[in-house]
Formats: sequence, structure tokens, C-alpha cells
Amino acid sequence: MASESIDILSEDIHSDLLIIPTALPVYAPPVPDNTYLYTLLHLHSVHSCPVLFAAASWWESTTDRVASGMTAIIADGKCRALNQGLVDPYNPLPPSGESPIPDPNAEAAYTSAATAVLAFSEKPQATKAKTKAESSPVAVGIGEAVSKTSFDPNDPDTYTLLNPLPFLPPLTAQPTYARSELDYARRVLRLQALGLARRLLHTGIRHAVIGISGGLDSTLALLAVCAAFRVARLPAANIHCLAMPGFGSSARTAGNAVRLTSSLGLNLNTVDIRPACRQHFHDIGQDPDTHDTTFENVQARERTQILMDLANRLGGLVVGTGDLSELALGWCTYNGDHMSMYAVNSGVSKTLARMMLRAFSHALTNGTNTANALDFAPSDATELSAVLRDIVATPISPELLPLDDAGEIKQSTEAVLGPYELTDFFLYNFLSVGPTREQILDAAIRLFASPPEGSDDSRDPRLAHLRLSPEQIEHYLNGFYRRVINNQFKRSCLPDGVAITPLNLSPRRGWRIPSDAAANAWLS
Repeated sequence: MASESIDILSEDIHSDLLIIPTALPVYAPPVPDNTYLYTLLHLHSVHSCPVLFAAASWWESTTDRVASGMTAIIADGKCRALNQGLVDPYNPLPPSGESPIPDPNAEAAYTSAATAVLAFSEKPQATKAKTKAESSPVAVGIGEAVSKTSFDPNDPDTYTLLNPLPFLPPLTAQPTYARSELDYARRVLRLQALGLARRLLHTGIRHAVIGISGGLDSTLALLAVCAAFRVARLPAANIHCLAMPGFGSSARTAGNAVRLTSSLGLNLNTVDIRPACRQHFHDIGQDPDTHDTTFENVQARERTQILMDLANRLGGLVVGTGDLSELALGWCTYNGDHMSMYAVNSGVSKTLARMMLRAFSHALTNGTNTANALDFAPSDATELSAVLRDIVATPISPELLPLDDAGEIKQSTEAVLGPYELTDFFLYNFLSVGPTREQILDAAIRLFASPPEGSDDSRDPRLAHLRLSPEQIEHYLNGFYRRVINNQFKRSCLPDGVAITPLNLSPRRGWRIPSDAAANAWLS
């Protein structure tokens, strides 16, 4: 049942009990959205009867999203019972001795719940039907009521065009309903883990293969794999990490790959791809001193081939590491890092990935219980915190071009695409299919442009490190449109992966356009 279906139930229906079974997905919006409960309370008001809501659990298909597992009982004007399911990181996972697979005989629980609903209100008191706008605030806790919270396009304080980092929770100085960075990071990681765990349990696959570069995306993906193995009750020894240094790999990222896997108690094997790439250059007649697209893509595809073949040998599953921002821009090699067997980061923007690693590092540094932070216990929390901090500070790069004379990375992604804070602002508003290019540009200049020299910087403090002129912002926006539209062919054949918000790029359930659309239609 879609959310729209809940809204259109006829007000002429007369019943003693409304039972709503559904397979609605759950997302992790930066600001809590109580729309479902708001709708249930409205139905309760309109029909003057108790409402029993039961959503499918994470054991539903996770091809593109995770079902919420939420159950709720609405009676006598309040939420009498509420369980957010396993997607709520504050709902602990089952003890390690218990199977995560749902009990097939769980129908008795539904019978008990229905009985409980009727017991709350055997004779519902007639109430005047209210419109959704007139309904009471939605109840989000047992017997408690708070106002519905979500971005309102009519409210200039919350309109997305005034939010420079829309994929992140607002600053703590913002309204108290905002999630903390750690709370939000945990919720996103739980969604990633449940999606992958469901796929592993469905297929019976007990091994995961993942490439570790020492960069942002592969690090977050590895944390999600560790959490998924905790959910699926699989041994961590079955996580196979592979470092595959190429012509642009730096000592810093290589060292961080070693530190990361060691702090998680995992083994890291290394396959130097350079000999195989040189042989391939020879086979296809590529000059190895010509550092063009072919030079770069040969390395990306060699890595994917190694991961796929190793997974076949082990009977395992290749976990993809590419993120939402890269997929939007086509910043990946077709049939290279673009492809995997399950993509855990496909719904995570680059700014969100940074925030998550920073939040986990901070929590571990400050002695937060590791199970509360990550859903699993690393071997060395102190070392994990330190390496996460350094990974966040490392310049973002595909590391496909040779290093400079000092052995440092000279291929900077953000030097080409623009800062990811700006890219993700463009992406969020573009996928919202609301603001025009001109509106996005005007808002971006207002939010991101550097203040005149000597003036106070009134921008969001998280943007203080950016130095951008209006001309640069427009340049990056035009490049954004061209890359997003021209690279749709890559997204038309994406592997399965969990959506984190409704704004996702799945060719099955997300944002879709023809692969041969013209960017000028958006730029003109």
C-alpha cells in the first residue's frame, strides 16, 4: 500500500476497527518526518474508530529500500502503542544467540494487537471529522503528542533552498526536533546494514568481498558490511577486504586502509594491479604515458574484475562502495566501480558520508559505547576513531593518475566538480523537481558565495572553509547539469542498493530520465 492509498480511504466508511497492513518503506530524513503517524491520527479522527497499523519488516525485499517494520495502535485520540522496528537504532538487535529471521508463526502477535486495540475503545465516542489541517498534532510516543515536523515549502525558515546542507541534520542550535549527527549516522548505518543483511540471508551467501582504498566511500561501506554481518549473525572472518594499489595510490590512503581493517579486526589482502594494467595497455595498444580516460578506466575495471572473480571463488558477494553524489555526476567507470552485487552507499551523499565518519570518530573518541555507535564492536575503538578522522581529512580523489614528485595526490575530485557541499545542494534541489535552475543558482550564490573582504561571514559555519565567487558557483552548476543528464546511461543499469531518502537514483524506483536526454533542456 502506498502512502497516498492511506489518505484516500473514504470518509463514508463506518467500521469498528481500521487495520492497515502495508509494505511502506522507511527512509532516514535528516529531520524526523511523522507523516505516517499524522495520517493515522487523521484517519482515527475521521472514522471515529481505533486504527491498527502494521508495516512489513526488513525481511521484505531490499532491492531498493527497506520496509519499516513499524507497528502502531491509535485509539482515544492518542498513539497507544508504537514500535519503530529494527530500523530504529535505539531498538537493539536480537541477542547473538537468536535468529534474525522473523518467526513464521508471528500471526498471534497481530491477533493480540487487534484485541488490545478494541480493549482501548470498545465503543468509540463519535467525533467531528476534521480535515488534515485541523487534526491534532501527531502522537510520536506512547500517550504523547508533538507537532508534525518536516520541511514546509511555504515556510521560509525551512524551505530547502535556504538549507545549504539538505542531506545533513540542522545544526544543534536549530529546532530541538533535529536529530544529532550521531543519531542520524546510526540510523543511516542501520538501514545500510539491514539492506545488505537481507540480501545475504535471502541468497544464503556467507562471504562479502570489498575493495578498500583508504578513502571515504570504501570506509563507510566497510562499516556497513560489519554491521550487516552483525545483523545476519555471520562471522567477521568472512569479510574479505582487498587493497588494490594502482598508479595513483598514495602512502596515506594505503596506510589508512591497513589501519582501518586492523582496527576492525579484519584481514587485508593486497593485489598490485599495475602489472596487469601494463599488460592490458600492451594488449590494446595504449601508450602507458598517455594519462587519458582509458588509462584511468583500465585500473577501475581491473579492480572490479578482481573483486568479482574473487567473490566467485569464495561464493561471496561484491559490496559496492560508490555514493549517491558520484552516481549523480557519473563520476565512476562504467562497468568498473559503477558495478557490484549490492551497493550499500548508493543512497548516501558525499556530505553525509563525511558527516557519518566524523560522528562515529567523535563518539568513539569520547568513550561512547561502541555498540551504541556502530551496532558492532571494533577491535580497537581508539585506533578506529583516529583513522576515521584522518580519512575524513584526506583530499577526495579517485587516485587513478600518477602522484606528483613528492608522492602526494595531485588528482583532486573537488577541483574538477566543485566542493561536494555545493554539489549536494544542487543535487537535493534538482531531485526535488521543484526549483528551477535560476532559483537554485540564486539560492546557491546567497548561501555559498564568499563575503566581501573585511565583511562578516554570515554563512552556515560548516561552509566557512569554502571560497567561492558567484561566477564559480554558476560554472559548477552548469557542469552539474551536464554531468547528471549526460551520465544517465550509467544509472540505467545500477545494481541493487538501499535508498536512504526518497530522493534516490534507482532506475527501478528512483529518479529516472531517458539515457539520451539533452542537458540543454535544463540549461536553456
